[in-house]
Amino acid sequence: MAPDAAGAGAVDATALKAGLARAENFAKLEGGAHLLAENRNAEADVITAYLDEAGEKIQRLELREHSRIVGTGANAQTMVARNIDLAYAPDGRTLQSSKMMEGAVIQLPGAAGGAVRRIAGNTIDTTMAPDGNAVTNLIAQENVQVDLPAEGDAPARRIKSATLKAAGANEGLQNFVFEGGVDFTESKAAAGKNAAVDRHARSARLVIDTKPGLGAVQKADFRSNVRFVDGDVTAEAPRALYNIDQDVLDLSPAAGETGTGPIVNNPRLTVQALNIHLTPSTEKLKADTEVRSTIKPQKPAAPAPAGAAGGAPGGRGIAPVAQPAPQSHVPAMLKQDKPVNVMSNRLEYDGVSEATYTGNALLVQDKSRIAGETIVMNDRTGNLTAQVKVRSTMMLEDEDPKTKVRKLTETVATADNLVYDDAKRLATYTATGATPATLKTAQGDMRGNRIDLYLKEGGSEIERAESDGNVSVKLDTLYATSKHLVYTADKDEYVLTGDPVISVKKDEQGSCKETRGNTMTYLRAEDRTSVVATTGIATETKPLPACPAELRH
Repeated sequence: MAPDAAGAGAVDATALKAGLARAENFAKLEGGAHLLAENRNAEADVITAYLDEAGEKIQRLELREHSRIVGTGANAQTMVARNIDLAYAPDGRTLQSSKMMEGAVIQLPGAAGGAVRRIAGNTIDTTMAPDGNAVTNLIAQENVQVDLPAEGDAPARRIKSATLKAAGANEGLQNFVFEGGVDFTESKAAAGKNAAVDRHARSARLVIDTKPGLGAVQKADFRSNVRFVDGDVTAEAPRALYNIDQDVLDLSPAAGETGTGPIVNNPRLTVQALNIHLTPSTEKLKADTEVRSTIKPQKPAAPAPAGAAGGAPGGRGIAPVAQPAPQSHVPAMLKQDKPVNVMSNRLEYDGVSEATYTGNALLVQDKSRIAGETIVMNDRTGNLTAQVKVRSTMMLEDEDPKTKVRKLTETVATADNLVYDDAKRLATYTATGATPATLKTAQGDMRGNRIDLYLKEGGSEIERAESDGNVSVKLDTLYATSKHLVYTADKDEYVLTGDPVISVKKDEQGSCKETRGNTMTYLRAEDRTSVVATTGIATETKPLPACPAELRH
């Protein structure tokens, strides 16, 4: 077909056989049919071209068997299917729509010469922009697959589903709705300092927003029965909004959507909450409202292979030795082989080791508990801090001084702040206001502005306890006040110092005597007290008309 007066619209066709039905205004090419028109090359076993009434312009093309169309312009698309139908504008050159049937594939060019995007399905219907350059609407059915190549820092992406509906403005497709068994993957090989990417998600429905023309993916909105897997991290929720440019996965319940969660699992931690915000690249996590987390028990680290030390990794004849990951653990006063549950209003996890729980935080393991407005745990160091209205309950072993029987007993402490140093096995309770810190053990009760509780190796027994500032101690037959107190468990001994130490001792008849001095030592197993006077303080003992309230029981 010759070009028009402006030199446009030329068509060159070849085939083994050709026929023209002038009355019906169509031409048919059969056997290796090939048609070359402006910006498009079409080929199929059979091509039928339907012309306008003047027989001069193509209005519709039908390609049958082994159909293929290859664009040649800047915004060219490639279409492949068993059968393809094309509809043109009245000018006979501008493509307006296409229908690809059986094994359909369309390839769209990337922005600024970028890598090609590929959409496949059993059938694909498209609508073009008025100028015929960009696809503005697309419907794909059955075995849909979209492949987006890796570009820059972005990983390659593949989405599979039962159906796809896509739409956009004249610049091209920008919004994509996948439905039915959605399968989403992101993958990229490690390069330099950048770790490999291997993410996988499933859902019933997925809405993706991209830059115009199926450009860079900006947001992926997963709906119903969402499961997101990134290495050893798994997330589940009725809805997951993946803000790719912000590197954030938002998990939420979403009214009308189905599924478990929101919940996030990694080898160390399980988190459930009304809303969870996960950063996939770093595993940082934020959760709010009805936060429930479980710190998982960790297996002991495997010993290094024999001969591993001292070798140069990768040296000649020496295989590099993989270094074990830093071992995580919980504070020594808790059992290492059992999970720890923590509840709060909010949680922030740094993706490496430290979790901060705020708002009515409560840690529970069997009968052991720690409560406070805020609890911070580090599973690399085993350190822990708690702030505001702190109350801890630890199950520690104690030996009865009379029967010598050992048993687990509750050790309860209250304070404004708690700082636990696992390397020292030291729990420090401090008071910031008028209310003192308190420690209640099987041995007795103590109070003070500060209480230091040292645990023995293994964390199941008290080694010693120290109290400082406005100190008081209450035992079965003794109540005393001082400036400083040291309790040593092995000796079962209390040593109090002050200016003065005031102690009240109750005898077997229930009568009480008060003694004042500079230093007092009490041996609990022997129920024996000794008071030492120093310069300026005389030792004084006197009977009391009544025992103080602390010894009335």
